Amino acid sequence: MNYKNTSNVKWFFVLLINLLVISLGYAQNIKFKRLSIEEGLSAVTVNTIFQDSQDFIWIGTQDGLNRFDGYHFKIFKNEPSNPKSISSNDVICALEDKKGDIYFGSNGGGISIYNKYSENFTNFRSSLSSNSLSNNSVRDIINLNDNELLISTADGINIFNKTSRTFKQIFFKYSEQEIGFTKFFKDSNNNIWIGTEANYIFQYDIKSSSLINYQLPSHFSDAGKSNNNSDTRRKNIYSITQYKNNLICGSDGGLLFFDLDKKEFHKVFSFGEKNRYNDRVKCFTFTNDSSKILFGTWKGLVKLNLKDFSYTVDSKNETSISSLSSNKISCILKDKQSNLWIGTEENGINIYFNSLNKFPFYNSSNGLGNDFVYSIQQLSNNNILIGTENGLYSLNPITNKISDFDDILKKHQIFTVLSLLEDSQGRIWIGSYGQGIIVYDPKTKKEKEILS
Repeated sequence: MNYKNTSNVKWFFVLLINLLVISLGYAQNIKFKRLSIEEGLSAVTVNTIFQDSQDFIWIGTQDGLNRFDGYHFKIFKNEPSNPKSISSNDVICALEDKKGDIYFGSNGGGISIYNKYSENFTNFRSSLSSNSLSNNSVRDIINLNDNELLISTADGINIFNKTSRTFKQIFFKYSEQEIGFTKFFKDSNNNIWIGTEANYIFQYDIKSSSLINYQLPSHFSDAGKSNNNSDTRRKNIYSITQYKNNLICGSDGGLLFFDLDKKEFHKVFSFGEKNRYNDRVKCFTFTNDSSKILFGTWKGLVKLNLKDFSYTVDSKNETSISSLSSNKISCILKDKQSNLWIGTEENGINIYFNSLNKFPFYNSSNGLGNDFVYSIQQLSNNNILIGTENGLYSLNPITNKISDFDDILKKHQIFTVLSLLEDSQGRIWIGSYGQGIIVYDPKTKKEKEILS
């Protein structure tokens, strides 16, 4: 597929939503559309999901880079005999710059820059040179300025100069242990923060190209001491976001709140020992209500109200194909249409279509008398008539109130309504199964039977 031919790509969400709407006849309360190996994804373990400027969705997995156009996947994998192929199949992160070049960081393969015209890659790996990448396990990439990128790795931060194609390595000088860096976050004042695989977050000082560390207090990191496992004291900070004047850090121990004025950690939100897998927070996104945050854990998708800390958890339901396909969530993308793409560590992707899930659902449990619907007609007063196997119903879309036409139908021994029409005089024509047609006038409240 030619990358430049993108006129259809911008409509791929519409196609997918249409497919889901069609499937509404077969499944109730659809929430998630699943994409996995059966649909063409290269692997079930998803590390990152990214949408580029031309609306392609890129999915980095443990075994291949996938480009999705709404119809098909194109898979890019390392070819040992081809130096222009991607450097590693284990793709961890992605970034597109203003020129349209896409940078992919991988686990063990360094940086691969994708050329969308040739569909080739230019690769950069660590070497003995101080001008090379500090480590081949790349965790995240962020724009520093028009000509420089900031790259986090399992050992050190790197500034990549696009013009010279060289790296400047930055390490934290005051630690006796090797520090693995994770995700970047740029706050509302354009300060850059970095998570780590230790009990730190760092602020990157742009003027001095140095790192300022802020350590997690010991009483925050000692939560797992009773398990007799020294590793439980070391908290991985996977991701960072901001709410008002606080950074929220997703970690192995829940949400860690960092006060940007006082420059200190001051609060932990966790689910307790019984639900400790909910405390492994890998990724964030905010809802349309800025006081509510969604985050992925190893026990499902959590929606947290930051005002009162009430929450709900959406998890896998073994009996429903429209639930999450796995509880181990690795990444979340909110696309340009506010749809959610949720990557998992063991069963592909789940898509939550924002517009589709706004549609209310009516059935026999909430006012509609019968679940077998044969006809629908919107009237001039905006009410909606619904003809079913056993009755005719009127829905007020403003109040969501449903009323029935039982008195009229029973009088003519009509049960099943197959067709409906409102004529130019406002009369309602009701086509039945085996009992002819009833013409009902809402103004006079009278009806007549024809073709019985």
